[in-house]
Amino acid sequence: MFDTEKQIMTDDVTIPKSWYGLCFSPNGKSLYASGGNDNMIRSYSVKKGMLTQKDSLGKSWLVKILPTGLEAGKKSNELYVLTKENNSLYIINLQTKKVEKKLPLGG
Repeated sequence: MFDTEKQIMTDDVTIPKSWYGLCFSPNGKSLYASGGNDNMIRSYSVKKGMLTQKDSLGKSWLVKILPTGLEAGKKSNELYVLTKENNSLYIINLQTKKVEKKLPLGG
């Protein structure tokens, strides 16, 4: 984590097996990181410039999807997830941690 006002690093966390995807929630209180070949999305809490892993999304995915690009909805409680292995866009409800929609994107 980096405090842009004070121009200092406030925290340093190793994110294992990440694959491109990294985004903050619109309110800046959460950070989401693609778990790459671990087939999950890691969720971190952001408080006072420190990161703490909260939980992960996708432990119930039975097939290998390999989450890549991530984007948090600006006005909703959704996380948009692109996948490498099945070329799809997943829309995940961040409150229920369930997939609301899966849209195939083709090759």
